[in-house]
Order: sequence, then C-alpha cells, then structure tokens
Amino acid sequence: MSLAWRVAREGELVDVLRDVVEEDSIRGEVRVVGQTRRRIKAIVRLASLDTLSVIQGLVPNDSIVLYTDDEILENDSVVWRGSTYSIVRVQPSESISKCYAKVLR
Repeated sequence: MSLAWRVAREGELVDVLRDVVEEDSIRGEVRVVGQTRRRIKAIVRLASLDTLSVIQGLVPNDSIVLYTDDEILENDSVVWRGSTYSIVRVQPSESISKCYAKVLR
C-alpha cells in the first residue's frame, strides 16, 4: 500500500495558511498584506510517535509531522484540531512531502 494511497484514504483535512506579501522595490520593504487559506488532505502524527523524527532529533514538545501530496512550503501555518503550527522543514519525496511543524504560542 503506497503512502499516497494512504493519504487519500486515511488523511484528514487540515487548513493551510500562507502569507501574501507585497514587496516595495524602492524602499526595499516586504509587508504582509493578507493570508490565503486552503484545505488539504494529510496524515498528521505527533512527532514524538514518529520514529525517524526521534532519531534525527527533531522532536520539540508539541510538534507534528504531516504527510501530504499537496503543495506545502516552509513557513506556512497549519491549523489542526484547533491549534496552529508553523512548518519548519519540508522533505519532498517522489509522491509525498513529509513536513515538520512546531506549535505557535
């Protein structure tokens, strides 16, 4: 059973928030002017339960790991079960991206 198939079958919907930025080329300023919100399907696990995350030392408290076949970038925010997480690292694979996210306080 492929991981892409598992995401489609067992994944849950999560909201992904991405900042819309505006760049002023004269002043050199970058401003956040809004946010886009979309829903993607992903398998979400607590990072402490993900064996590879424990081995790599990527397990701060309250962090999660997402497996998805949708586009997701570093610094995107994910809303899962009422908590907001920030994507800190994305590991793309052939068909699935593995994303590490930490909780925003």
